[in-house]
Amino acid sequence: MECIISYENFFDCKRRNTEPEYAADVVHHMDDFGDFTIRPNSPLWIYPFPMNATNFNPSLTQNI
Repeated sequence: MECIISYENFFDCKRRNTEPEYAADVVHHMDDFGDFTIRPNSPLWIYPFPMNATNFNPSLTQNI
């Protein structure tokens, strides 16, 4: 499978999940920890800005 565990795969899944006809739960299996599911409306699709970025730029606000 191409792009597995990569940002490209993550961004493609995020983009597809914003379109209702393609929205689906994404399940990732990790042998030691079991299955993890991210639903289309999950806040986990949005990465927060790092604290040092908001410290150096006071006009930058978190996107969560």
